[in-house]
Amino acid sequence: MPILIEVRENSPLNQGDILKDIALFQTDSNWAQGGGQPRTVKPPVCMVLSRPCAVLHKPQIVVASIERVKGQTPKDVKSFAQVKQYLEELRDGFDSPDRFYLGHDIPTLAQSGRFFARLDSLCTIRLPDSDALARLLSSHRVATLSDEFRRDLHRRIFSAFAALGFDDCGWYSNRDLDWLIKAGEAEGCQLDSLVREKEQTIAKNRSSGMEDKNTASAAEVRKLQSDLQSILEELKAYNEESAKRQRAAD
Repeated sequence: MPILIEVRENSPLNQGDILKDIALFQTDSNWAQGGGQPRTVKPPVCMVLSRPCAVLHKPQIVVASIERVKGQTPKDVKSFAQVKQYLEELRDGFDSPDRFYLGHDIPTLAQSGRFFARLDSLCTIRLPDSDALARLLSSHRVATLSDEFRRDLHRRIFSAFAALGFDDCGWYSNRDLDWLIKAGEAEGCQLDSLVREKEQTIAKNRSSGMEDKNTASAAEVRKLQSDLQSILEELKAYNEESAKRQRAAD
């Protein structure tokens, strides 16, 4: 069953309903800068998080703002397996546990693209009386979560607030940390060798008067150097952790 489905006519407001044109507010500046002034959240689209009994009996409900996924699909996502993995990781919040993926396009919204509900951007909205609410739902409610994804929403909300995370470098066992460092160093050596190889090719072309062949090679060198610098920078923290453990053991 898809993530979002059509809402049955006259069904009551429910957890997982997608609402449009509802004004949502956040503080405009950080709280150390007199951030009491509100600003509206754009776009004015949200998903109901409150449980059904709260929706039925309370004068206000909690909602999560909805945004469009920024950026294009990664260029290396091409094959069947890669597309499948990419979409499943979006669904499960693999890299972003605070984002609840809603799929591609939301019915009746002018914007197109992939959307997600921000579980780290919650707002409270007050409800009108029951008669007014029933009238408004026909024009403001555009879809709802299917039952499978409504159940998954419960787990994702819990995970968004209960998963405290880990020290990026400190959680590894000694042997796993050593394995990770060795893998990074090997990759760095390989990149360094490729840089040297390309630089030799560039020098050879220059000495042979074939400078025009160096444009592509020079771009490749810059990319390889950037990748090398990135992995060396990342390895630095893990090497520091390893050295700290060694000092403690001594």
